[in-house]
Amino acid sequence: MKISKLKDDKIDNIDRYLVKIIDIYASFYKKLYFLETVLKNNLIITLKEKNGETWFINQVAGIETIPLIKEEMEQIKNRKGSNYKVYEKDLINESSFGFWVEVFNKQSYKLLKGLPIKAFKNLPKDKKRKDIYADLFKIKILRNNIYHHKINSNVIYDIKFLNEICLMDKKIKDILCELGFDNLRYLKKDNFKSLISQAEKILRRLK
Repeated sequence: MKISKLKDDKIDNIDRYLVKIIDIYASFYKKLYFLETVLKNNLIITLKEKNGETWFINQVAGIETIPLIKEEMEQIKNRKGSNYKVYEKDLINESSFGFWVEVFNKQSYKLLKGLPIKAFKNLPKDKKRKDIYADLFKIKILRNNIYHHKINSNVIYDIKFLNEICLMDKKIKDILCELGFDNLRYLKKDNFKSLISQAEKILRRLK
């Protein structure tokens, strides 16, 4: 086989592999949407049940506002304009996924008196705050890479990358179950496993 043909085949496989990675990333949109929505809703319900229906209103009004919420309100104002007045609905609807993840950081969790963990209805007994935070933080990084179309060419050509993607897929589904989301059947229709298998085959040709 001519060298030029080998080069052409390799370039073709690189292109096909990149397309598969994009397809794999795209398969996460629905899962991430469910996770963000369910996590946010569960946390809102939990915090209001324990602290009262006006808790978010009081936080926005500056009554014993925790630092995390102050920071998020500033972020919202930066997007909307410095004179924009942030209301409860803005904090709830405009807050980033990262905000709801940081509810589980050590400082915010302590200020919230350990309430966020109660948003998880089916949490295993051996899973603690730091475990939830670690998982959500990794998912946040993946989400940001997907939503901002970031593909690191230094790592994607390693089988470890595909293994990590599979692990993240499992983590998302596990957390949804722990949150009490009982409609995972909607996620079984995706072709994630097939895409991973196809990517693995192409990757082997590149070695």
